[in-house]
Amino acid sequence: MRTILAAASAALTLFSAVAANAASLVFDFDEANSHVNVTSNTPEFCALGACLLSADMLDPFANLSLDEGQSATFDFVTFSVSSGFGRDKDARVDAVLAFLTPDADPAHTGGTGSYLRLGGIFTPGLVTGSLTWDNPIQQITALDGSIFTVKFHDLKGVTFGGNATAKVTITVDHVASAAPEPATWALMIGGFGLAGATLRRRRSELAA
Repeated sequence: MRTILAAASAALTLFSAVAANAASLVFDFDEANSHVNVTSNTPEFCALGACLLSADMLDPFANLSLDEGQSATFDFVTFSVSSGFGRDKDARVDAVLAFLTPDADPAHTGGTGSYLRLGGIFTPGLVTGSLTWDNPIQQITALDGSIFTVKFHDLKGVTFGGNATAKVTITVDHVASAAPEPATWALMIGGFGLAGATLRRRRSELAA
């Protein structure tokens, strides 16, 4: 009886492991193909500096493992405005967030920023303004059928020193069922087979 229980327990443990793996989605970000670029930036006027907007992607991002229905928010890019007194009403920004896993198309968006820079060459100064993404929320379907949503957060407000950090939120909407590896199937079948064989042997002994 103990042998039957042990074999059945091992098989159930394997099934539980497969179910657990299928319930989460792992994100491994592709740093080489992720980027943020300022493609158009000509301040209307500027004194005592350049007042130019620049973007630095915050990489490497930590890998994420999210269950279905879970979300994670992380810093994506830092925007900086060089010193000076000036204004820009039409700074164009393009962003791409690519993935190694899951196997899916990258999330990409563009946006228009406006800002007013108040700060001399030797002082941190203040920046006020906003950045509005054109399509901030994107739902992506991975090759295996899993579905997740990427949200690029808009920026708005006042910062000291000329820097502001934009965030991204990833939400797992659906995790596709993962088929067990052949070795896992073999172990599960073997476990149930052992349980069945032991049960038959036990019945034969009782009948004798």
